[in-house]
Amino acid sequence: MNPQSNAEYDSLKKLVDEPVKHKEKECREFIHYALDLFVPFTGVTTILGDENEYPGHSGPNDLIVFCERNYGGIKEKYAYIWEIKSPQTSIFMRDNNSRVKPSTEFVKAENQLLHYWEDCKTEQFRAKFEISNLDCICLGGILIGKENNLVSGNYQEEKKRHLYKTAINLRKRCLYSHFGIQVLIWDDVLEFIKTPINITEDKHGDIGAVAISGKQQPAIIISDPASNN
Repeated sequence: MNPQSNAEYDSLKKLVDEPVKHKEKECREFIHYALDLFVPFTGVTTILGDENEYPGHSGPNDLIVFCERNYGGIKEKYAYIWEIKSPQTSIFMRDNNSRVKPSTEFVKAENQLLHYWEDCKTEQFRAKFEISNLDCICLGGILIGKENNLVSGNYQEEKKRHLYKTAINLRKRCLYSHFGIQVLIWDDVLEFIKTPINITEDKHGDIGAVAISGKQQPAIIISDPASNN
């Protein structure tokens, strides 16, 4: 759901724009404004209410989003597991002049995501949150980095962007697509929570501007990042 003023957007943007200090914990406070981003919408999807954090064997999950889907008249409840890193964390780093490699924190995020998903893919978790079946406990993805910090290393900006696109597309095609894993950056969250334009009508009843935002939000489970490093 989008906020009703610029306050949330401005506050998050200030945190995201911080050039040095990592602001993961502070930025997490704004995730609930953009929860629709963390659920892949297919068919008829209903967003559900809030839940408390869920500790796994490998550590507390950063973010778990729940939703309900209607397929052929049958409702199924899903859970999506996410790993969160700060906007100040680069996704890739320099490898050589023509190639980048995943940053240490990005590799760590991938590893944490997989282990937290494995922790949750149990009958105990399924029963606790009334998930329809184990196949409905899904890998969500990783939220990390920002537009001007996607790659660390001494490259010209145009080349840096090209190397980033090549690297992220390779991971998508070869590693992520089969399991539906997403990679979001904090700019995606900022874009989503921008103040919507209200629907207006002139005296003739013509609509001047329209913005559509969700009326419900997914349930979430968010852990303290301090206990998850």
